[in-house]
Amino acid sequence: MTPRPMHLLPCEAVFFGAGESAFEQALASCVDGSSLPPRLRAATEHALFSGGARLRPRLLMAVSAACGSTDPSRGIPVAIALESLHCASLVHDDLPCFDDAQLRRGQPAVHRRFGEALATLAGDGLIVAAFAALTRASKLPAAVAPEIACAARRLVCGQAQECEASLDLQAYHAAKTGALFEAATVCGAWLAGADGEAWRPWGRLLGAAYQLADDLADEAEDARAARPAPNAAAQAADGLAALLYRAQTEQPVCRDQLPLERWRQSLARRLQAAAVVPQRDALAR
Repeated sequence: MTPRPMHLLPCEAVFFGAGESAFEQALASCVDGSSLPPRLRAATEHALFSGGARLRPRLLMAVSAACGSTDPSRGIPVAIALESLHCASLVHDDLPCFDDAQLRRGQPAVHRRFGEALATLAGDGLIVAAFAALTRASKLPAAVAPEIACAARRLVCGQAQECEASLDLQAYHAAKTGALFEAATVCGAWLAGADGEAWRPWGRLLGAAYQLADDLADEAEDARAARPAPNAAAQAADGLAALLYRAQTEQPVCRDQLPLERWRQSLARRLQAAAVVPQRDALAR
């Protein structure tokens, strides 16, 4: 298949640039020429190439560039792992046994187009593809694969919390949303030879901001639910602004601030728009 272009924002093209095409081609190779049965392959392609914003791969590349990496190709296997795990989590989250979502990114959810069985298998296959990408990589820092595995485990545990009698929302969101943002920042720093752990709190902040914007967008678009009280909506918007301010002021010091500052600004605009526009696709998960 011909991979979908990433449609970079102008500021994002500065640091992703040459890596864009290579990333999409490598992501497409997860299903191109594979031994997947035709319908499973189609379901997997639908999950991977239905309009996602590639926020996590871009974050990985931005942190890596900011910390001094000059070789974006080195991060591509890790970017594939992050995006594959993210797409797998969306496919599984949309299943009838969880959210029973009809749409994802403005298109039919995988289970609506291909059936529940194939959607389950497509999500499972994407998890396998994530770790297959890492095994094919050469000279990755030793800590990268365990970090990605930990993020995958946190995604599973976060999803499983929906099956519990009571839900710890903070832990739930930290696992389902924060895990991959943290992994992107930590691994991005490691790829450049920097201290990944110094970046973990910042990744956690970005995940929290994204989750709050997602919650606000959900409330705005759900026509079946009563609109939140004005004070509650204002408090939530203030909370988002505070998180974005912290993301600006608490960004770790690095060799080149420009790539990351531009990524942060583009994310802030995306999240602020999503918080007021009643469309989930404003987030383009």
